[in-house]
Amino acid sequence: MQQIDITNASPSRSQMRPRRFFLWQVLVVFAASPWITEPAFPQEGAGLLDEIIVSARKREESVQEVPIAITAWSGEQMDALGMNHAADIPFYTPNFTWNSEYGKTTPQVYLRGVGTNNFSPINTGPVAVYQDNIYHGPNVVHAFAAYDLDRVEVLKGPQGTLYGRNSTAGLVNFISRRPEIGADYNGYVRAEVGEFDTTNFQGAVGFPISDNAAGRIAFAHNKSSGLWKNSNPLSGVDNSGRFDDSSARIQFLFQPNDRLSILVNGHVLIANPDTEPFKNFGAACPPGVTPGLSSSGSNCPDFTGFVDSGDVHETFSPDDKEEVDAVGGIVEITYDFGSVQLQALTGFDSVEHIRFDDVDGAPTISLDDSFDDEFDYWSQELRLSGQSDNVDWHVGAYYYKEENEGFVTVNFQDVLIAFGAPPSGLLWDRAIDTESYAIFGQVDYRLNERLSLSAGVRWTSEEKTVKKYDFYAFDDSALRGFIPSVSVIPDPAPVDLRVDPKLDYDEPTWRVSLDYSFREDVLGYVSVARGLKGSEVNGGPGVPEDTNPINPEILDALEVGIKSDLL
Repeated sequence: MQQIDITNASPSRSQMRPRRFFLWQVLVVFAASPWITEPAFPQEGAGLLDEIIVSARKREESVQEVPIAITAWSGEQMDALGMNHAADIPFYTPNFTWNSEYGKTTPQVYLRGVGTNNFSPINTGPVAVYQDNIYHGPNVVHAFAAYDLDRVEVLKGPQGTLYGRNSTAGLVNFISRRPEIGADYNGYVRAEVGEFDTTNFQGAVGFPISDNAAGRIAFAHNKSSGLWKNSNPLSGVDNSGRFDDSSARIQFLFQPNDRLSILVNGHVLIANPDTEPFKNFGAACPPGVTPGLSSSGSNCPDFTGFVDSGDVHETFSPDDKEEVDAVGGIVEITYDFGSVQLQALTGFDSVEHIRFDDVDGAPTISLDDSFDDEFDYWSQELRLSGQSDNVDWHVGAYYYKEENEGFVTVNFQDVLIAFGAPPSGLLWDRAIDTESYAIFGQVDYRLNERLSLSAGVRWTSEEKTVKKYDFYAFDDSALRGFIPSVSVIPDPAPVDLRVDPKLDYDEPTWRVSLDYSFREDVLGYVSVARGLKGSEVNGGPGVPEDTNPINPEILDALEVGIKSDLL
């Protein structure tokens, strides 16, 4: 019997587009008298080759002038291409994939084939995800709505100097549209409705506060009943693959004088997607019987009422689901001394995540797992930047702290009941802290009008501590429900699995590049870079030694490239 994730058998976005013909699509633009000025949808093909200004080197410059492999999308281009979710970016970005072993909220991101297939919430991949220059470690918050954005930047290859965390394969940075001081009211409302009860709704409004202050509020709501028919009457639903996500962001920008700028950002995410459905294939069962497990040990259950099907768009899974609640804030303070600028960037986020998943693919919950995690993480970056006729430079310090508490259960209830054994399961209860410090610097030197040299280095000191990793084996049918609380775990004393509960290390990373402008629209470059991915802890240990923090990963890359807009 073969079990497959039928998500991967689903039609691609481009294949689905004819099926998802929108019944209607509305964009409301508030006019500037006295309301709002915003561009409507670009005409087909228009604006897709416009120059994009990026901040890949912590200063604004054209994407064509940066000696780094970058794919960047402006907010207008994303609207034209229908990108309204983080997972849509890879459809239009070379060498970029965004898969999921479970649901939308736990993506496994790959750049140039470098990534991780680990699905545990406590494990992060080598593609760093940033929102407004703030690093987000837990993968459960990486799948978010892409709304009211100024641009998205995808930097490929190790980014181990100006960016601070886990970017051996590269990084993706989502930059929100900021308030504009001196601007009148501006904004938009956009709505889409389509098949599978799909509704996408987003909007924003920017508003003046005073002569030196402005604000902007943005929101998004995306909902669908799911692409896969669910034929399991025990699930209580007609479709699987549902999602119901809401996001909001509020920003205030203050500029009390020509030198000082303060940006405050508050954001919230509430996501309720299904986990991706599974299905069994290849079992020989009588007509009308779905593959499963019976008391006799055969591949067919003792009851009927399910119709077996080879349709990859039909599932018999129970009602699996995830929930993510996240709230956070950012404070960015910039002070211009004239030839030198100081920036302080502070971010804090708190995340609660639960997941219930039936992993056997049968119509009954024979084998399931559940996750319940809380994350609190914050970061602080201080950076000094300066420039002259031939030199741009940055020096700074970075701090990152992440605290996790959670547990994982694996339940074998129906499997054991089928063979006359009492229901039982396993539970791993954990608490893990990560603390990272770094100092960094980079110099970009123009040797002449055509030739430039860039060199940067970063020194990272990090500590991963396993504060708790307990193991329980229990006999309790109370865990049949959806993500039970820890209080229902039975009486036996836990087994402390910690062996070497702490790992600390210091590692340098660096990047050197040489670029040459053959002409105004042709840039060639060569670079060598080292990136660092921090230590990890196994999300589901098999033996006590598995709870030891592992050594960090290091990736060295040599790259030769050419950039041109000749075509």
